[in-house]
Amino acid sequence: MFPMVGKVRIFADDRKKFGLWLPLFLFWPVLIILMLALFPLVILIRLIKLLLRRDCKIHKAGPMFLYLAWHMRGLMIDVKSKSGDNVYINFR
Repeated sequence: MFPMVGKVRIFADDRKKFGLWLPLFLFWPVLIILMLALFPLVILIRLIKLLLRRDCKIHKAGPMFLYLAWHMRGLMIDVKSKSGDNVYINFR
């Protein structure tokens, strides 16, 4: 399943400074429409590359993006600075 919500929390000196919920499910329809709009361009580039006998892997970009997005669910990113600030990013 695609991640539906992203959560960003910023801590300064072990106190919560800022928290933000990102509704990622609102971006998926826009990305799908964008991918469908660019599909004819990708096919055209692929045909030109085939006619020129050059290797082209642009046609794999769409499926690879979906594969990457599908496996982001559960990803947690924890960044700590030397000054004591922490940033947590969690995809659910």
